[in-house]
Amino acid sequence: MRRKHSFVYNLVIFILAQLVWLAVLLLWIYWYVSNNIIFEQVGEKLRLK
Repeated sequence: MRRKHSFVYNLVIFILAQLVWLAVLLLWIYWYVSNNIIFEQVGEKLRLK
């Protein structure tokens, strides 16, 4: 027999999934910006040589 979950349970699972998705997105943005800064610094050092 299948157990029915309440609306609140489904809502909490949905909110947790959205928070995980937001955390992944923020980590990706942080990684992209930090790599962009590093590449700009390396480019400036190579340009000066």
